[in-house]
Amino acid sequence: MNVVRKIAIFAAMAILDYCSALAQDEPLFQYPVAPDTCSTLESRCDFIVTSFWDNYDLTKPIKEEARFAKAFEDYVDFFKYADKPIVLAAIREFMFKARANASNFAKIGALAERTLYGEDAVYWSDEAYLPFAEAMAGNKQMKKDVRNHYAAQVDKIKKNVLGAPMPLVEWADVNGSRHKLAEIKASGIVIVLLTDSGMDSDMARLRLSTDVVMNDMIEKGEVAVVDITVGRNDGAWTSRAKSFPENWHVGANNDIGKVLDVRYLPSAYIVDAQGIILNKNVSVEAIKRAFSN
Repeated sequence: MNVVRKIAIFAAMAILDYCSALAQDEPLFQYPVAPDTCSTLESRCDFIVTSFWDNYDLTKPIKEEARFAKAFEDYVDFFKYADKPIVLAAIREFMFKARANASNFAKIGALAERTLYGEDAVYWSDEAYLPFAEAMAGNKQMKKDVRNHYAAQVDKIKKNVLGAPMPLVEWADVNGSRHKLAEIKASGIVIVLLTDSGMDSDMARLRLSTDVVMNDMIEKGEVAVVDITVGRNDGAWTSRAKSFPENWHVGANNDIGKVLDVRYLPSAYIVDAQGIILNKNVSVEAIKRAFSN
């Protein structure tokens, strides 16, 4: 192992120890400490993820919810550096134990959604969130509407996996004509911009439509942009949409959120020429950075 790699590993481990020490500043419970036999960053995180909740009794009601939420975020933070199969196994074991208290179980599900899936998630990870959502959807102790909420998320995540074909996406244009995403052709990529009637969406359109590089690639047929407003193509929308960029495909679909895994608006899906999902929930800023490189 070369010197640079050794320094990088030791620095990472030092950061991990520092973050762990901070997390233990008046913690809700004593966090696990990886033994010296765990000599790599990954092995240390594997140990902590697996043992994180050993000193907390999940059968008792969660009373200090803010401190529990902080502990949960600390737990999730270790997911980033641990081995994926170990993380998934640890989550399933954690949720199995949490079933002992239905109230705790519901709170943990909400925390997982906020921390791993929601618009303000501290760590977006479909793979890590799925076992939480699946456990919530399959627990008959939860109310039916709660189970259905998580089941819908599971369904959307599984149908919108990166590297998989794009789900069937349709919209109505300003004339009421129906279109399908599969009809849109580009030799490179298709940007599916999901918007609403708010100012942020208007600014996103402006920023993308005035990008010189993007417009040049649209002209060459290398890129196509589809702007789908999440709403109905009523009279008010039709009037506004007529001012949208002329070299874009523009439409509206009130039910698009049932098909695509939309976390926030405006955001975009990036689809290749074969209709494969390259990325999702991409910000306009990220798209512009990609085009500027």
